[in-house]
Amino acid sequence: MVKGELVDISPGGACLRVDENNALSPNDIVDIELESGNDSGTNNVVKGVVLRSKKPAGWESGSIIAAKFLDIDEETAKEIKSLYKDQFVSPPILLPADFEEPIRGLRSDIQFSNKTQRSSFLITSSVPKEGKSTITANLGLSLAGINKTTVLIDANLRKPGLHKIFGLSNKTGLSTFLSEGKGFR
Repeated sequence: MVKGELVDISPGGACLRVDENNALSPNDIVDIELESGNDSGTNNVVKGVVLRSKKPAGWESGSIIAAKFLDIDEETAKEIKSLYKDQFVSPPILLPADFEEPIRGLRSDIQFSNKTQRSSFLITSSVPKEGKSTITANLGLSLAGINKTTVLIDANLRKPGLHKIFGLSNKTGLSTFLSEGKGFR
């Protein structure tokens, strides 16, 4: 039975901070105990498969796992989501549901590896249409969903795509900002 501090949850799975003695590897099958939130005192136990497990640098004990739920029906998934809807803010889903947990795993990696509480990073690839904008948008929404100040800058001057995902105008953008020289004095 895996018990730990719930970092995030969705109908597809959960991210948890677990004790060191619960070190898990990808593809391990686990029973995850989730507090039911009702007065009955009974908790939900859900089977899951570990997708990611990471011990963040600087942590004395514990690790973060992302686990995908196995064999749960739609009703149980809805119940799980409703139990935690006030605790976690889920962003609109831009990726298929089975990609939610990897995005949350990436978000957890960023959160728990950042010692200065400020970070900037670049998401890029060597060829077009590999999903840079989609991953960036989902990661940004996931970070903003847990009240992290998030700024996304689409630096693809040839074929920007973030404005389309968020339904924004691209009349002024990074090239306008750079050509006017604002912020560089």
